[in-house]
Amino acid sequence: MVPAERCLSPPRCMSPPASVQCRIASGGRILCECQCSAAGLKVNESTVELISPTRRDSPAEEREAGGHGGGWGRGGGGEDGVSCVLYQEEEGIATLTLNRPKSKHAFNGALYLRVVQLLETAERSESVLAVVITGSGGYFTSGADIKELQRQSISPVPMIQQPFGVFGSAVLRFPKLLVAAVNGPAVGVGVTLLPHCDLVYAYGGPPRTTSNASREGDVGGRRRHGIPAAREERAAGVKEGATLWTPFFRLAIVPEFCSSLTFPETLGLARANDMLIMGRKLSAQEALSSGLVSTVVTADTEKDFLMQVKHSVRQKVVETCFATESVRTFKRMVWRDRRPRMLRVFAEECGELDKRMQAGHPKAALKHLTKDPPARRSKL
Repeated sequence: MVPAERCLSPPRCMSPPASVQCRIASGGRILCECQCSAAGLKVNESTVELISPTRRDSPAEEREAGGHGGGWGRGGGGEDGVSCVLYQEEEGIATLTLNRPKSKHAFNGALYLRVVQLLETAERSESVLAVVITGSGGYFTSGADIKELQRQSISPVPMIQQPFGVFGSAVLRFPKLLVAAVNGPAVGVGVTLLPHCDLVYAYGGPPRTTSNASREGDVGGRRRHGIPAAREERAAGVKEGATLWTPFFRLAIVPEFCSSLTFPETLGLARANDMLIMGRKLSAQEALSSGLVSTVVTADTEKDFLMQVKHSVRQKVVETCFATESVRTFKRMVWRDRRPRMLRVFAEECGELDKRMQAGHPKAALKHLTKDPPARRSKL
């Protein structure tokens, strides 16, 4: 149980601390009741739970919802906190499927905390050795929920104690194998998550055949004449597959989820800055050559892609001798020096993000971007 002294953070807060035994929601930190409320949580006896959404976005608003480069979130958002992530355990593998299709699986407070809860479930399950995180319907995730950022007020609760901070801490401390199956475009936190995964698979689109090779050749010809490649590829029926995009600089936020460290270490400084500052979008093959992705999988459909990923993990990990002992031992050894360093960098980045949020920079940048004429701005 949490000690009975009163909370002094935020300043002048005199509410008693919540009796938090559940580190799923609190990340192991002592939160007072007002902190819980600001973070989109509610105190219920000795646990902390998600606050049930009090409003639902209209269909028109839902269609407009999307993501961007950053990743935080305080409230429950417009979609149900349970159904926003689907969970399945099968033959040693737990699959977490992000499921906010109207916003392309944008992360809001409910989604962050639901992932944390399900990671706890997978950790407690003796039969689960690996967790696969993927998206549904052609998207991995569009990043943080822009609408939530635009409507939320400045919070006195530090970012590290908000759902994004709880999510990041849970991922960094997860003791079992964590696998990303990037089934389509990944933006922001969907990209910065990848260096913390033990294996990263990216969907490379359908296998190359004579017919689609011919279409790709036609696309190449149009590209040489100055026609935008992505638009022509879609028109020609060539599936794009996974892409990785971190437009942090244009949104007036900072590198998040340890990307100020993991990107230069993994990609090299020049390529890291190309992504973090210039907003360069990587294809699956470029991500593979850069080291952000471990394997590119071609498959006729995204469903086939996910089946291949799980088959590979099951065959090479779950079905091996002494897999249970090996997974925890390997994870502990690989992360023994890495984890403390990542937690420190994560806290520093959250502190810098707090400063930007307090100054109102991200909201102002979003307002500026949405006011730009469509012809002069890239789609978020």
